[in-house]
Amino acid sequence: MTIKQLVNEINASNLSIEDLRILNELVVRNIKAKRSVKVAVAKASLEVGMEVVVNHPKLAGRTFELVEIKRTKASVRARGAMFGGYNVPLSLIEQA
Repeated sequence: MTIKQLVNEINASNLSIEDLRILNELVVRNIKAKRSVKVAVAKASLEVGMEVVVNHPKLAGRTFELVEIKRTKASVRARGAMFGGYNVPLSLIEQA
């Protein structure tokens, strides 16, 4: 079933508010599970001191050094910089 078919089926059905809440809870749970898997994979492949790229328009085209890995975010700073830096979600970090 495609997403378009699924959306049409939901719109055509006469679901109660409770049914819609259950459906929403299911979708949110799946999104969180996929994000946590992505973060776990990123954590396993990253090490402090690595050269990384941040997948964000504000930081596009720049490489950073990974300074610290926290539970859901990591600290990065520009190569050669002594001060400054960014706290970035692990899901946006890729190995350079």
